Amino acid sequence: MWKWETNVEPKGIVVIVHDMMEYHGNYAYTIMELRKRGFHIFMGDLPGHGETSRANKGHIEHFEQYNEKLFEWLLIASRYEVPCFIIGQGLGGLIVLNALEKTEMKVEGIMLINPLLEFNHELSSQKKLLSTSLGSLSKEGRFDLGINSDMLTSDKTMQQSLNSNKEMYREVTYHWYREVHDTMRETIEKLDQIQDLPVAVYYSKHNQVINSKEVSVLKSGLNSTFLNYIGYEKKAHHLLIDEYKDYVIQDIDYFMHRVLNEIGFNY
Repeated sequence: MWKWETNVEPKGIVVIVHDMMEYHGNYAYTIMELRKRGFHIFMGDLPGHGETSRANKGHIEHFEQYNEKLFEWLLIASRYEVPCFIIGQGLGGLIVLNALEKTEMKVEGIMLINPLLEFNHELSSQKKLLSTSLGSLSKEGRFDLGINSDMLTSDKTMQQSLNSNKEMYREVTYHWYREVHDTMRETIEKLDQIQDLPVAVYYSKHNQVINSKEVSVLKSGLNSTFLNYIGYEKKAHHLLIDEYKDYVIQDIDYFMHRVLNEIGFNY
């Protein structure tokens, strides 16, 4: 895990949980902007991501490995006496929700960006898998998720960067897919077990990676009395590396300041 401390009086900590197929380096701009706004940033690479062996990329033994990593980061963040927030992008959003269903966290709010609750059925990989018995597939076997850089961002420069970055990957194991698939279903069924805390949901209405319509279950499923739900007329799945990123960061900053005002935190 890495931490980037703000150079001004701290208002809080933001723990960022990244998406599948990527690593922490994609968040450099977001980290810079939130630090300028007075937030320490804590972030690391999830298991099977970042600087891991090629054999381990796109693979986990069990989903709980992701939750354990998040709990580890939050434990370190708790040593700072300032409010704590979590950003979860894509898979990161699923991890945050699933972890919250299992334990109550001492956080002031969570921000979910295109949380992975269901894959888009139009993905080529999904069409193939829907017609296959997952139980009959090899645990170690791999397949291409069918997610391209232009589905992640409309920024041409960033697309080129993603395509050439060795930390990015396209293939996952069938076991990884089963773990994530089962966790998506389980998480949706238990949303009412999550503590009442401020939640912001940001999603792309024309997302080609996730089924954006499934995100709407959060409105009815969560017990949050402070829910901010924003849909953008975009197709980019990874809004924090999109051409539209400044607007999203502005919305995130606005949400956190609203929460800080609600809890009476002086900054």
